[in-house]
Order: sequence, then C-alpha cells, then structure tokens
Amino acid sequence: MTLDLPTTLAILAVIGAVFVYANWRARQPPQPLKVRMLNYNVVQILTIVVALVFLAHLVTLLGGQIRGAQLP
Repeated sequence: MTLDLPTTLAILAVIGAVFVYANWRARQPPQPLKVRMLNYNVVQILTIVVALVFLAHLVTLLGGQIRGAQLP
C-alpha cells in the first residue's frame, strides 16, 4: 500500500473526525456511576500527533524535501 495524495487526505479526514468525536465526548459532563473506559483527552493528543506526522508527509508529497534526505 502506498500513501499517495488521496490516501493521505482520506486518513487526515478520518483523524479529524476522530478528534472532533473525542473532543465532543471529553466535554460531556461526567456521570458518577459510569466508568469511562477511555480517556478522550489522551485520544485528542494522539490524534494531534498522528495528524502532525501526516501533515509532514503531505508537505513532502506536494513537493517539499526533507532536509538532509538523499535522493536515489
């Protein structure tokens, strides 16, 4: 599987949707008798990290070069 431009944009869209969902769930008031099995603030941080990696990949796809990278 290659990460070409449409695939990268689709993954970024999914990451954005996961971030929006986690943000919505994190802002809901806690329910005292229910245990949260997932910390949605951590999910937000992870989606931001993954989005930054894919944005860097997107820059290289659109013609940028990584500093110090050697071309074959």
